[in-house]
Amino acid sequence: MRIFEEVVKVLSILHLINYPIGIIKLDYFSKFGIDIPMFGGLEPFKVERIEKVIRQDVFRDIEAFAEVDDDVKRIIEWVSSLPDMSGEEVENQKKEFVRNMTKKLGH
Repeated sequence: MRIFEEVVKVLSILHLINYPIGIIKLDYFSKFGIDIPMFGGLEPFKVERIEKVIRQDVFRDIEAFAEVDDDVKRIIEWVSSLPDMSGEEVENQKKEFVRNMTKKLGH
């Protein structure tokens, strides 16, 4: 079990080094609903979980890097500039998702 924990720590650190946006807590759901684009961002509860897994000093170092990274700044500005989705828009996304899954499953 100890080896598994170490592997999870290393992979988490490597993900955050490659995608430092993953350490920034943004409310992606309010901007994208269920169709959150894949760009390395993590939901706030996942960031909190990773923060508990990796060492605090490593987490803080990655956080400091993310705060000055130009790509991270651009993503934050872009996400922040988007309007929040309405409840109706999110419901429509969910219905479309179910429709697409039903087609794929042949029902």
